[in-house]
Amino acid sequence: MLPERGTEDEERWLADHGFHFKEDADGDLYYVGPLGHIIHLYPKGEWGSDKAGGCDSLEEYVLWLAARLAAFCPRSS
Repeated sequence: MLPERGTEDEERWLADHGFHFKEDADGDLYYVGPLGHIIHLYPKGEWGSDKAGGCDSLEEYVLWLAARLAAFCPRSS
């Protein structure tokens, strides 16, 4: 199964969480996010990331990453 570009809603949601779309010279499509995390999106809502650990859903993974980033780089009040 080849990776694909997300829908407008998916892209907006990913962008809101620090991810941006990339296409490499070989045509690989992916999203790069905070701390260099990479997400591939596939048809039928499937996704993949080599750093996702035990996350069962894309939303769970992105929110886990956001929490990790917040702990790593806390914002000052």
